[in-house]
Amino acid sequence: MSADPRYLVQVDPSHALPGENAPLLAEPDRTEPVTDEEALGVLRRRKAAALSRQYQTSDPADIAAAGLPPTLEEALAERLPRALPPWTESKEMVTIRLSPQLWALLYAKFELEGSWDNFAMMVETFMYEAARSPIASRAEVAERRQRMLDETVYSQPGDQ
Repeated sequence: MSADPRYLVQVDPSHALPGENAPLLAEPDRTEPVTDEEALGVLRRRKAAALSRQYQTSDPADIAAAGLPPTLEEALAERLPRALPPWTESKEMVTIRLSPQLWALLYAKFELEGSWDNFAMMVETFMYEAARSPIASRAEVAERRQRMLDETVYSQPGDQ
């Protein structure tokens, strides 16, 4: 889904969900997890941007072939979610790249926990726990990322 500002679609601010018209802003002292309303607002913004991009970069025949209505306004009215998808909806494919050493560490952890045979379920569990965890400050996130890099990429043999 496009996050390119050229394709952002603005919603009447009196009806917009948090995150629907612009990226969510970090609040300095916030620790509560992301709310369902915020998640829906961000999902609607990203889907609207993807539709906007499709309509701006495709010819009408391609729009029709994709099963979309003739105008972006109609597509937004029909295709933007009004609620978060249910947990039982088909899963979306996500691709990530991890270092071979991290894969090995994860497989060993999952093996010790008796879950090595369902790696995808374990990664999904980690992602769920991350999504429902308290919001960290940008500084905390940067510190965690730097610590990970210092302990992995930037470490020299024998440092650990």
